[in-house]
Amino acid sequence: MESGQTGTERLAGYIDHLGERLNLRGWAWCETAPQRRLEIEILVNGTVVGRTRADVHRQDVQDAGKGDGCYGFAWKLPVSALAAGRVDIAARVAGTDFLLTGPFSISAPEMAARLAKYAALTQDQENARAPENPTQLAELARQEFQCGRQQEGNAHLIRALALDPGHLDAVHQLASQALAVGDAAQAFEIFNAAAARRPGELAFRFGALDALAWQGCAEEALAGLRALEQEHGATPQLQNWRITLLRRIGRMDEALAAARAATAAAPHEFWLWAERFQTELLAGSDASLQKCLFNIPVTTVAERAIRRRCVGALAESLWQMDAALAHYEAAAALNPDDVLLQEALARVKLMRFDLAGAREHLHRQYELMASSRRLRGESLNISQSLLGQMIDEYAIDANVCDALAGLSLRPAVERLDPLAALVRETPDSTAPAASLLLAMRQAELMEFMPAPEGAPPIPHTINMFWDQPERPEDVSALMQSWVARNPGYAFRRFDDSQARGYIAAKFPSPVLQAYQRTQDMAQKADIFRLALLVAEGGVYANADDRCLRSLEALLPHGASLVLAQEEFGCAANHFIAASPGHPVLQAALRAVVTAVNRGDNEIPWLLSGPGLLTRTLAQHLAARGVGGLPPGLALLDRRQLGQAVAGGCFAAYKIHHMRHRRRIDAAAAYKPD
Repeated sequence: MESGQTGTERLAGYIDHLGERLNLRGWAWCETAPQRRLEIEILVNGTVVGRTRADVHRQDVQDAGKGDGCYGFAWKLPVSALAAGRVDIAARVAGTDFLLTGPFSISAPEMAARLAKYAALTQDQENARAPENPTQLAELARQEFQCGRQQEGNAHLIRALALDPGHLDAVHQLASQALAVGDAAQAFEIFNAAAARRPGELAFRFGALDALAWQGCAEEALAGLRALEQEHGATPQLQNWRITLLRRIGRMDEALAAARAATAAAPHEFWLWAERFQTELLAGSDASLQKCLFNIPVTTVAERAIRRRCVGALAESLWQMDAALAHYEAAAALNPDDVLLQEALARVKLMRFDLAGAREHLHRQYELMASSRRLRGESLNISQSLLGQMIDEYAIDANVCDALAGLSLRPAVERLDPLAALVRETPDSTAPAASLLLAMRQAELMEFMPAPEGAPPIPHTINMFWDQPERPEDVSALMQSWVARNPGYAFRRFDDSQARGYIAAKFPSPVLQAYQRTQDMAQKADIFRLALLVAEGGVYANADDRCLRSLEALLPHGASLVLAQEEFGCAANHFIAASPGHPVLQAALRAVVTAVNRGDNEIPWLLSGPGLLTRTLAQHLAARGVGGLPPGLALLDRRQLGQAVAGGCFAAYKIHHMRHRRRIDAAAAYKPD
């Protein structure tokens, strides 16, 4: 069909032709919303093999009376998708069943002829342009890599390094590929080999230190950085990396001090201010954060876009979602290729229940990350991500989603009662639960009231989990920060075997059955933390959290349950402090045990993690009315927690799981002489 209707939208589009270089061309537009630029999915034999945006100007389309004519698209079909045999090619508007007019089939003999022609053209082109200039070869490699042609790109890199073994761009591309698949050791070898060839090149020594840090050797990397600073001075580049590394491993006080000193010494260095803002946002004071934001110097469009994104991040951290969206959209108008910005737009639009908009931005983020994801062998399907799963879950009940979208336009205080009613009506849905917690935050109903006198206190015990008896050095260092900052607390570490024994001794068999049934170690940790806190109470922190302050300064006197509020308005579960048997945690434990034992298979975040905790907390609040938090319950703002706990710090185990991915051909070939 050339035109059709999907819901209230009138769509039209056409596939023009497939060029001899395998470029598929066409156009598509929405007659009822001509300002929109549609996302187009390319299908080969019924399988989606790619996605592109119909936003290229076509004079013929404009002459035909279709808006401004900016509805064209061109997408190169991957050779890998054009297997021998008959090939059916089609295109549709993403998120709909609307197929563009002009789907066509290519017979097996014709397909073989087309592929042979393409191979000849490609070879002729390579022969014609194959430069003996390593800089040009490195740029060709980058272009091939962005198109998903890793082998072709790495052939250019091998040739570039044969001509110039210390070529800066080629070395960086190889090392970046190794890091992208989690092989920090290989990246270290690449940079070390390059530094041996060119000992005066600071970038190679710097890169080796960065790769060392990615292996979990942060202290060695920092020592190496100090040596570089003694040789070359505290350059803005080295200071920028110091701030990033310190923040990455959760040493926030040092990161803040370094960032503030660096911006004072070099007040016109944009990237130092940008790094400082990210650090202040996590752990700085409100005054320092605003001072930083107002002082960020900008001279280019790209820098203006980043500063506007920072303004949006500040608004989001203050739960001002309308302002955050406006700033993010303004930043996107300046730089639509900012990966972090596309993710932020998807996140905020999800919170406003604009699911189509959230999908669009998430698709755009995946397009921008496509080359790296292909390299790691990761799916380009957005439903494999947390945001994608949340979009899918929110979309299951269209009526609830529509109701939430309407409520999101009303002032926070007016949303509370309708949201509480939705939570009671749909207890298994995360969307109304997260919306209720967000509305309470925006309505300033999070004031803490101590539990009545005589209520059981939170025990002074810190508990952590690591599945193996032996822990990596970087994980042990993070755990030790809790001991160092809290001398008045007992400290316990549990491994998988100890957790099983604890649950078996304290709980009926269904709890142990659920723990043993799940194969995901993060989900095991989720179940264990709930069981432990229900049985004994105390403090539970993730193994990748660093303690920055004494818990005495963080936990309010008279608290019986202390949680933190994170993205989407949800309740985080990486840090929990509780009295024994708190009803919210009991309800959460019952829910996850039931869900796992009946075979539910949602991602851990939704099934056993923050999603679960958000639903049970919202049900607890909705059952008693939402005039404020009940006595004893503290729901910390994420920046409140961030000044005492650095959550989700880097540790080398987080990239270890990627090392089974495809090895980097060119990187493997690049060895020291």
